[in-house]
Order: sequence, then structure tokens, then C-alpha cells
Amino acid sequence: MPYICARCGREVTPEELEKFQCLCGYRVFIKVRPAVVKEVLAR
Repeated sequence: MPYICARCGREVTPEELEKFQCLCGYRVFIKVRPAVVKEVLAR
């Protein structure tokens, strides 16, 4: 599951991460999640 750097927006995989730090030096990552649509029944 890929991650996106919060500063530069570069998409990296966990295998590419070295010491959990992006190439730009930032350490905050956002996990890319698939678009899941949830249906809720109305009462």
C-alpha cells in the first residue's frame, strides 16, 4: 500500500522508504486508501 509525502506529494512504497523519511527530508506520510463507497440504509 503506497504512501504520499505530506510536503512534496511524492508517492512511495514501504519498500522504498529508508528510515521512514522521504527524499525531501520530511517524515509525515499519508496512507493512500482505495475509494470505498459505503451504503447506509435509511430507516
